[in-house]
Order: sequence, then C-alpha cells, then structure tokens
Amino acid sequence: MKFPVSGIPTFTLALVLVCATASRGATVVDWFDLAAGGSSTSFSLTADGGLPAATGALAIQSGKGISFPGFPSARTFNSGFWSGDTGFRDSLTGTDRVAAFDIRVAPQGGAAAYSLTFSIPAGREIVIAVGGLYRGPSGATQSIVATSSGGVVSFVQTLAWNGSDVFDQEIEWNAATATLATTLGSDGDSGIAFFRIGPLAGANPSLTFTVPMGYAAGTGDSISIGLGAVVPEPSALTLAGLGAALVLARRRR
Repeated sequence: MKFPVSGIPTFTLALVLVCATASRGATVVDWFDLAAGGSSTSFSLTADGGLPAATGALAIQSGKGISFPGFPSARTFNSGFWSGDTGFRDSLTGTDRVAAFDIRVAPQGGAAAYSLTFSIPAGREIVIAVGGLYRGPSGATQSIVATSSGGVVSFVQTLAWNGSDVFDQEIEWNAATATLATTLGSDGDSGIAFFRIGPLAGANPSLTFTVPMGYAAGTGDSISIGLGAVVPEPSALTLAGLGAALVLARRRR
C-alpha cells in the first residue's frame, strides 16, 4: 500500500503506519503456565517470568463426579503439529506453541457435571484454546464456554493437532447456545478451538467453562485448556513511540 506522503501530515502518516503494522501478522500471546503447588480443585496460572496471571477453581456438581488425582496436568501443544496456522505466536518462542493443561473428572453414577472458573485481572485481552473433548460409542463430552463477567467470548477457529496425542476429530461452536461440542460420527479426541475475549472489564472479571455432561465411561475424560494474554509486539511499540514523538515535535513547532 502506498501513501501520497506529500498530502498527509507527518504525524498522521506515522499513526497510520503504527495501525497498519500492528494489524499485520500473527497475534503475540503470553500463554499462561500451570503453577506448582495447586490442588485438583484450586490452582494458579503464571505469566512470563513466573508472575501470577490467573487462578482456577474446579466445582463438581454434587454426586456428579470425582476430582481425578494428578490433575490439572500441564500440557504443551508444540508448534509443527498444527493442521494450519493458529494465528497466534508464543511470546517466548515465537512459534505456534500453546501452553495448556488437562482437567479430568471421573464419572459418578453417570456422566460427570462440573464447571471450571478462572479469575483474571481486568484490562487484559485473553486468548483461549480448548479441546480434547471426547466422543465415543457410549457418549460424549460437551463443554459450554461462557463468561460470568468481563466480556463476550468470540470464536476464532478450530484446528487439528497431531503430536504425541492426536486431537483431530471435528468440533463445532454454536454461537447461539455458546456450546462447543464434538460432531456426530467423529469418535476420538476433538481438535482445538480458539477464542478471544476482552480487554476484560469490571472489578473481578472471570471466565467459566461448564461441562454439563462429561464422558461417562471408565475414568471419565479430560479436556485441554490454554489461557493467555495478548501482548503488543516490540515493533508496534517502537512505531507507537515514534508516532507519539512526531506528534509532540509537531506541536512544539
């Protein structure tokens, strides 16, 4: 794209370039890591450098499941195994790596029913990756993605991931009912759905995943979840600073 520089004030051109550069390419994300020392029902997530980023709480409906020992369990969806471009770049590696974790609830007298709520500081724009929902001959896991406060979850895309564990079965997002579910006839672990929300608003924004009917066979089924915060790219910050400097220089003339 070419701009007729002679017809645009310097500060305006600088700000246009900032916007154009910031919107080009993948979104950089600081994917949160599972912190050590948590329990199956209460745990923490950390940002780059080990800084606290969010807390998670698992609530199981009475008589509808049992928390599984050893979970949540950290997981990494390494780059190179995605079926396409995620559109997100890890802030440390610069690749499509996604840091995530698994949640497992064992069934009790039928399908498990539970919810997972995250408390996240306000002002952050959040990226969500959720998948690994299982469908088999005896049932399926259904996950409803919703926010109790802070903003609306916006669907981005679904992708298959074929690493050591295969997450490749079809998955669908129903915006009308805010339901993420495996499709009929697709037996196995589902692909990964990506969402965005924010910047989060309110005093105590939270994000809730509700599983009204988990997989009821054997030890139940785990779902994989990744949360991360969008971070500005260094090039965008540099240009933003340049644009601001040009604005100030122009005002001083």
